[in-house]
Amino acid sequence: MAKDKTSIDRHAAFPATRWSLLFAASGGSGANARRQLNELFTIYWSPLHAFLRRRGISREDAQDLTQEFLADLLRRDFLAGIDPAKGKFRSFLLASLQHFLSNDRASRGRLKRGGGHKLHALLTDEAERRYVAEPADHLTPEKLFEREWARTLLDRAADGLRDQCAGKGQASLFDELWPCIAADENAPPLASVAGRVGKSEGAVRVLVHRFRQRFRELLREEVAGTVSTPEEVEEEMRDLFRAVMDP
Repeated sequence: MAKDKTSIDRHAAFPATRWSLLFAASGGSGANARRQLNELFTIYWSPLHAFLRRRGISREDAQDLTQEFLADLLRRDFLAGIDPAKGKFRSFLLASLQHFLSNDRASRGRLKRGGGHKLHALLTDEAERRYVAEPADHLTPEKLFEREWARTLLDRAADGLRDQCAGKGQASLFDELWPCIAADENAPPLASVAGRVGKSEGAVRVLVHRFRQRFRELLREEVAGTVSTPEEVEEEMRDLFRAVMDP
């Protein structure tokens, strides 16, 4: 009985997934539904945009298609009969985009320039900047989608950690330590960082360790939000790091 209770408690504590956000957003209205939609747009805009650009689609058409695809996805009753437990959300999303592109309506219809929500323009600019900065020209559209998905979750975890530090008045400390936390190959020596932040090298080493632990926790939370069950988190963590590290 204790084993069953542990399993139930663990699932009850599992955070809201992209599936649950999508179900809520597609059937909801008002400010809460809009926040949920914007959450989805923020996470997946750049990976979808990168996929389209690597397919040889122009910047302008990739912008319009990304917006049109997400809008179409949310306005039709596509959730009927879908079982979230049978697939990863990102796999479902990419397959849906490929189906959308094969539809003649996708090649004929385009949203009018500037006709979307204000958030879309902001996401579009950032997505294009990331795509242009991507040096791995050999990556297939599918692989680039995976890499952008991984980078987006890493960035969200880093932003979450910085926000937590800022809430404690440690934003500048975080900025100084981040290259060390991220194990950047160009990170300055700990002794140099210690001198700038007014702490001993040992104290900085402890802070870097603690921040790394918290970053991993936040990253796991982000990854957990992209799968259907807790058991898939470890697999997705491996996929995430593989997507970032593979040449």
